[in-house]
Amino acid sequence: MKFASKSRSQIDSKISPKNNPNSGRFAFRAAACAFLIPLLCGSLLAAQAIPQRPPMAEIQPLPEGSSAESTVEELLSQGYKQLNDKLFFSAIETFTTCLEKDPKNIRALSGRASAYKESGEFEKAQADEKQMQTLDAATDTAGIDKALSPEPGQPHPAELAAQFMSKGDFKAAINQLNLALKEKPNQAALISDRAGCYMFLTKWDNAKADLALAQKLNPNLASAYARQAQLENHNKNYSQAIVNAGRSITLDPKQSLAYSVRANTFFQMKQLPQAMKDAEMAVSNDPNSGLAYYMRGLLTLKQKNDKALNDLTKSLELSPKFLDPYLPLAQIYADRLKWDKCLDVLTKCVRENPKSIEAYRLRSELYFLLTRYSEALRDANTMVELQPKNPAVYAHRVQILIALKRENEAYLDCVKGLSIAPKYAPLYSARACLYMFREQYNYGIADATKALALDPKCASAYVNRGACYAALEKYLQAEADLLKATALAPKDKDAWRNLGSVCMYLSKYAQAVNCYTKSISIDPRFASVYHDRGSAYRMLGKYDLAMRDLGIAQALGYTK
Repeated sequence: MKFASKSRSQIDSKISPKNNPNSGRFAFRAAACAFLIPLLCGSLLAAQAIPQRPPMAEIQPLPEGSSAESTVEELLSQGYKQLNDKLFFSAIETFTTCLEKDPKNIRALSGRASAYKESGEFEKAQADEKQMQTLDAATDTAGIDKALSPEPGQPHPAELAAQFMSKGDFKAAINQLNLALKEKPNQAALISDRAGCYMFLTKWDNAKADLALAQKLNPNLASAYARQAQLENHNKNYSQAIVNAGRSITLDPKQSLAYSVRANTFFQMKQLPQAMKDAEMAVSNDPNSGLAYYMRGLLTLKQKNDKALNDLTKSLELSPKFLDPYLPLAQIYADRLKWDKCLDVLTKCVRENPKSIEAYRLRSELYFLLTRYSEALRDANTMVELQPKNPAVYAHRVQILIALKRENEAYLDCVKGLSIAPKYAPLYSARACLYMFREQYNYGIADATKALALDPKCASAYVNRGACYAALEKYLQAEADLLKATALAPKDKDAWRNLGSVCMYLSKYAQAVNCYTKSISIDPRFASVYHDRGSAYRMLGKYDLAMRDLGIAQALGYTK
């Protein structure tokens, strides 16, 4: 069996889900971070345009007599009602009219900032928030108190914060909580709520400080102990997390958050029956908690039935800006090969979280799997715009540019990324991939070795160096590298496929069959691997199995 050359078409076939009949023997792949969806190969990034203004039919006019003749108080009441009813563009117009009458009205600025965020106009929201800060600095305490006092029929900032928290919009919730705390700075419950928002935004130091203050102000506040348990869970202090969750439940037996956090802690400790019991209690105590449904959905995920699907869908209906449920829900559809549904989920994730890097990355993995490389590149470009000093985005974009055969641009991205972070291992692995693409195998080996010196657990570097060794017919070194790659990344179908091919060259046909079988179990649509396994069966004299696999390969579109 002759070792396959590393042609451009072969590289394309390894990153394509279409089972390209020209697939080569070895996979060339530069990975920037761990794959979260096994079937969504790649770690790329996606973007979503700012939502367009809806047609006029969707923009409800102000009630008769509430335009130029309306008082500031009436406009504020109308604007917040529209905000609550999710008529965001109408709310923007109403708050703008209010500000024309009273340019220094903090409540109108706050409402319009929230409406701008909901409609995707983030720069305008930031401008309103900046103006609020300027007014705060120039206004005396009495003036602030007056500005923050809600008018009759107008939601209080604390109420708006609760609404934003239930939807998973934690940044908007923090803005409203800050307003409420200016009015009543010693409200322990509001400070505890803000700590919870900080945790969902991974601002752990802020959360820790808020929790300490909340517990100092009210040592018997159940929500503070629930969130303290959440913080301990994050720090992997599981026993202390269970203690704090239990104390929260003792203070308030209906504290849904405490049950959700404790369920997650038991889940981390692999105590699944206790986790499921607490997840059920969380949903029972608060049927409107997106977190509770997410936790229960996560626990039923391995059952591969509609229970997890329903719970995760419900979680996102309740909290559309909550990132965590999107990945497992997309995974369910990916496992069922329902790519349109999977794309719908990830597009919603981007739409609801248009500034979230994780949201972009999730959708881009699917674009990459579906060989929609131009869209993947557009998304990667957006990622670079959002985080131009993040080396990971350049490592991601290198992979797409290689797929698009734009190697010079890929090389420039490697240089750019390494100028930002000279010790970022995935970029050296990405450049090793590029060198393999150019058949400069010794350079590829050098870069992969550099990546492994910086990060001995960089699985993609072992895959890439192993492929370089194999191309140079150094099969024993290739085998050693690919064994390490499969140990570090047991869900990497390319690593198993490459290891199987090396075993074939070493006449280890039974081991080759095992490796190909593992690759197929990860992606059953991988047509060329059926062909390879058929070849291994033939070398073992198992002709019936060989013919079966070769037939499957042809049925999936494989031709020599």
